[in-house]
Amino acid sequence: MTPINPTPASSAPSQTFLDEFEKSVAELRGAFIELLATIDGLPDRPLQISRFLGLDKNLAWKLARVTRAPDPAEAVRHLPGSAGLKRVLEACDERGAGANELKAVRAAIERFEGMVDRHTGDRQTLDLLLASGGPEYPDGARMEQSRKLAFQGNSAICGVQARVRFGVQIIAPSASDATLVDHISLGGLVDMRRLRATAAWPLISVGGYSDERDPSTDHPLVPKINDLPILHEFSSDPLPPIRVVPEHGGHLIELAEGPVGDTAAATVVFEWKTKELGSVIGSKPGDVAEFMMYSETPAEALAFDLLVHRDLPFAGAPTVRAYSAMHGRPEYPLIEKARYDLPLSEEVAELGQGPPVLAHPMLPRQRELIEMACARSKWDLAEFRGYRLTVKFPPTPSVFALSYPLLPPE
Repeated sequence: MTPINPTPASSAPSQTFLDEFEKSVAELRGAFIELLATIDGLPDRPLQISRFLGLDKNLAWKLARVTRAPDPAEAVRHLPGSAGLKRVLEACDERGAGANELKAVRAAIERFEGMVDRHTGDRQTLDLLLASGGPEYPDGARMEQSRKLAFQGNSAICGVQARVRFGVQIIAPSASDATLVDHISLGGLVDMRRLRATAAWPLISVGGYSDERDPSTDHPLVPKINDLPILHEFSSDPLPPIRVVPEHGGHLIELAEGPVGDTAAATVVFEWKTKELGSVIGSKPGDVAEFMMYSETPAEALAFDLLVHRDLPFAGAPTVRAYSAMHGRPEYPLIEKARYDLPLSEEVAELGQGPPVLAHPMLPRQRELIEMACARSKWDLAEFRGYRLTVKFPPTPSVFALSYPLLPPE
């Protein structure tokens, strides 16, 4: 059998695209700027331009954005289609624009369209390329719109969706050893609903314990009911139909089939505490502590809070990254799976300290939930500082990680 030899990766095609893209857009913008400068009395504001040139207001606004956008990707996002460009040039011609400048714009449009044909085939695919969030032109608006479309499609395909996928992780020094970290994990799905009556859906996977791990160090804060670590006071009453399915190394808690729509929407909240989760000292230089949250259910928003005790050696805001889990759940450390990074323009917000401001516009009982969890562990919220990541229409399946560098080994 003939072996399959992978094609070596090369940055040349990408660089060729970037060079041609930037050059063609710069030429197009420059040509438009010079064209507009030849029109006597042309006003500056888009609404006035619209009236002066007899253009649709939206078309005039796009024209203004093309010439004033801070980068090429932004300019292309507002570039009118062929019919719109034709109408703009006709209006400029009617207002006495320079013939040479009109010719230069038409030539620049032709070069731009040639670049599009060579590299992406059409404008729609070019938009997808730019929306993928490459490091050259991270476009938060484009990425969010793409994620929204994916959310809508995934909801219809999977037959389920949630309003919010949320998680809270709280870390503090262990009472037994200040170099070890105790950890509370809260999380769940808010207003989850079925779109298809036959749709079942995994809510959370609970692992078992190996022979090398002491199960007494890993336990729910609240009594289990039917082996489910559910916070009933923060979940829907009654709970939706839920079943436990044994799987390798543990069991899966899943939403069972049932009625569809808002009348059957439900909220399910889970909680665990893990003592001595890990050490603040790495095994080698460069090690990091990663606090992870999985996004596996189509949701309108993801909310991820991290509360850090003041006595832990983690300074400042954590680093945030997102990873694709399309090939299965990546294992710790995620930082070694950088090739699976997903673009993310959202940043971590600081919630303050002593105590942090925990109110959340999407989660009315967020403060109450966190206060309850800390009180059960006899932790004082005034000793914590907080950080929050919010992502609209989070990609699924994916993993979000908030991380800190660990102390180097002695």
